Amino acid sequence: MEATAFPPFSEFPPEFRHQAVSQIMSAVKVGKNVQLVGPVGSGKSILLRSLGKAPQILKYNSCDYSKFKCVYIDLNLIPEKNSKSITAFLHPNFHFNPDQHTVIIFDSFMDISSPNLADVHNWLYSQFNMHRGHLSYIFSVELPLTDPESIAKFHNLDQLLSEKIVFLKPMDYEDASWFIDVNLAHLGKTLTFAQKENLIKLSGGFMQTIKRLIETEGDYLTDVHLSYHLEKLYKNLKPVLDDPLTLKRMGLVDENGQFTNLVFSDFLRRKSIPKPTQISDDLTAAEIKAYNFLQSCGHKLCSREDLIAAIWGSSLHPEASDHALDQLIHHLKIKLRKNSSPHSISTVRGRGHRLSVL
Repeated sequence: MEATAFPPFSEFPPEFRHQAVSQIMSAVKVGKNVQLVGPVGSGKSILLRSLGKAPQILKYNSCDYSKFKCVYIDLNLIPEKNSKSITAFLHPNFHFNPDQHTVIIFDSFMDISSPNLADVHNWLYSQFNMHRGHLSYIFSVELPLTDPESIAKFHNLDQLLSEKIVFLKPMDYEDASWFIDVNLAHLGKTLTFAQKENLIKLSGGFMQTIKRLIETEGDYLTDVHLSYHLEKLYKNLKPVLDDPLTLKRMGLVDENGQFTNLVFSDFLRRKSIPKPTQISDDLTAAEIKAYNFLQSCGHKLCSREDLIAAIWGSSLHPEASDHALDQLIHHLKIKLRKNSSPHSISTVRGRGHRLSVL
């Protein structure tokens, strides 16, 4: 199935991404600037567009819409990244109403991160100084800009980048449910309540993962568009994968340091799994997935739900069922014994399975 763009959102629930919007507007109301942090696929652009499209969102966050003017600028659309073309692209958006607080939103802010763009950075800083108290900037970035070296490349803007950092965490249950329904309507598809619940569980509320899972009609492990999304997310997060505090601030791991996006967590496990041993010659594709997943768990018990997700992508897959899993594990046990494997599979009834060394 061909991947589609996000639906053309025209309406949003008043409480959409309330935690992030509340933090953003609390800063903006007192004239501060905001660094909005969210990895690729987290939905930053949709959130930022909603600020200018949905008066009810500002009202829900105790803001008088008539007193704020939100201007969304996608810096990714600038054809040439030189000072002259960037300034020409930005200039028409800098018109101010003395009765309104103007909020200039820079999406894809890292697209103007070159130290050679000092003229642009200094021009933006001078605009802020001229309209101080009536102007705020929102800088949309994928990873937090906090260390002096990373923000120094933005010259005078470094002061503004450090004023307020807001982390866009994955969607809560209500936002995820709304997002699923909008995408289903856009695609002309339907899912049961249980299937929607499973989508939220598998994705951990991560927007792009939800979208790709909805579009995936087969095994998510082999879906090219979902795989591309996960690989892109991995490359984006690679600098902070060994930084649990930053991942926690981004809402990507729980209190135990486990990824809340189970699909991405499974993707990371599969990247580090060693190549199957020679026994794989006698295994089916599904049995190899089960065997590899059991190996990745070490001596820990693998839950039935996680095994189903590792083998079939999710319980939504037409071939996935408790009976199918029982049969697969039964055949895998036989083949391991037949091939004199150093491993055996033990079962904890109703809970899951564990791979043990003989």
